[in-house]
Amino acid sequence: MHVTVCQRHRRWIGAPARTLDDQKDLRNQHHVLAAARRHGALVRRYGTQRSITTLREARHILIYWANAEKSATAPILGTTLAAHIAAYPDLVGVASVLAAYSDHVEQPVTATGIGWPSYLLEQINQRTGRVHRDPGPLQDWVNHQRLIAEN
Repeated sequence: MHVTVCQRHRRWIGAPARTLDDQKDLRNQHHVLAAARRHGALVRRYGTQRSITTLREARHILIYWANAEKSATAPILGTTLAAHIAAYPDLVGVASVLAAYSDHVEQPVTATGIGWPSYLLEQINQRTGRVHRDPGPLQDWVNHQRLIAEN
């Protein structure tokens, strides 16, 4: 799950690559290589299980946005090797934001006084360079984090 890129050879080795022929050359895809480094940092900082959970949550949020924004060409909806690689930087970007703030969202508002869903949306848009407008899946995520914190 966490080994997606061989940094030494700059090749995609994550899903759905199964053979050497599937390993795509990433030498000209610096954003994917950078995402792989951020992914590694995510695992080192938060551990394997929390990283897996956060990446799944990020995928769920990105799928929600792709459907809500009627973006049929969104890479997160694809199943090809090219789609996985194209979606990877956004997936890691969203997961990084979620992981960074998951322990803080039990507070009703951020230090700046705005609600968590809006704040997280702003952080995700900055991290990914995208413009998502619907904080709905982030509100669901915040609510879920608060339920976990209560138990």
